[in-house]
Amino acid sequence: MVVPRRQVLPRHLLATGWIPEPGRPWSHRLLLAGTFTDVVSAGDVLYLLEALPHRAEPMQLLVRVDLRTGTVRYAHRLVPVSGTVPIVVSRSGVWLLGWAWLSLNVERSGPLTLYRFDPETVRLISRRTVGPGGCCEQATLTGWTGGRLWLSAGSTVRLVRPVPWTVLQTVRIRAGQVQRLSFSPDRRRVYLAVARAEAGGGPALQERALPGWRLLHTGTVSRGLYIRQISAAGAALWVTAGAGMTGQVQLFTGDLSHVRLVLGAGQLARGPEEKHFSAFENNVRAAVLAGVTWLTADNTLACLQPDTGRVLAEQPGDQTRGGIITADPATVNGNVYGVGADRLIQLRPPAACQRPRR
Repeated sequence: MVVPRRQVLPRHLLATGWIPEPGRPWSHRLLLAGTFTDVVSAGDVLYLLEALPHRAEPMQLLVRVDLRTGTVRYAHRLVPVSGTVPIVVSRSGVWLLGWAWLSLNVERSGPLTLYRFDPETVRLISRRTVGPGGCCEQATLTGWTGGRLWLSAGSTVRLVRPVPWTVLQTVRIRAGQVQRLSFSPDRRRVYLAVARAEAGGGPALQERALPGWRLLHTGTVSRGLYIRQISAAGAALWVTAGAGMTGQVQLFTGDLSHVRLVLGAGQLARGPEEKHFSAFENNVRAAVLAGVTWLTADNTLACLQPDTGRVLAEQPGDQTRGGIITADPATVNGNVYGVGADRLIQLRPPAACQRPRR
């Protein structure tokens, strides 16, 4: 489906003034208005997904922002996706995992489809069916070295060279369907969140050794919680989980043997970090990025030490008076770029958030 001609889209960044003032830690400014759901960086370029207004169907638009020139480009075709979909940038293109479009009825979405866009023009180059319609409730796409991609659909994970299409490795997860994947910073281990095949019990976590995917350790998230995101640190795993309208972040040890920290634990909070971040809505997220963990929610923006959860810095006051970020941010040249509240913002993090600390 193409972008309607009547749709007016800005072609250049706004770059409004800094709030509260330039150079001050946590100062931010508006760069672009839009309902964005994801942002990633590649050099001095940002790629975003935007949900266009007044559309009932789950369609999103790929957007390219050149931070050097301020130029904004848009793909001409919308991609049918449901929820937040990661953008993967490689030397062969910008990749999105979505569905082929059959009708305006979301229940009639077509087969699982891998879309390839030109990284400069964001023109749709190709699309490839990688799974049948209704094949799986969960599917993931993750970039890898040498322009390769890890693609999971259901209980099968494949390492592929997308151009020309070659399946290099296939792994089958017997425990159930793969919900999330996250690779350790040294790329020697991979963590999985798995929806169990058998009834009962909470979602399962697995740690596996690369390149052979040998199972090393397993863990479990409490029954009644569903996993929204996992993010691997050097010696820990961050798990974002939800239950109804509330959410929490659990910090597991690297071997998944126990939980070091639970943020959003409410009355069960124990240490100072848990008591400080005692409650979240279900949009809370925690992601390891550039050597620190970014904790984002409607009322929280903070960077934490990735292996221990120690707070390095936190935006002062209620975040509603600052730069609201509701998805994993991106970093470019020491600046943080985030989406939320119908906008893309640039944020100046304090020095503590710009380098790893023990």
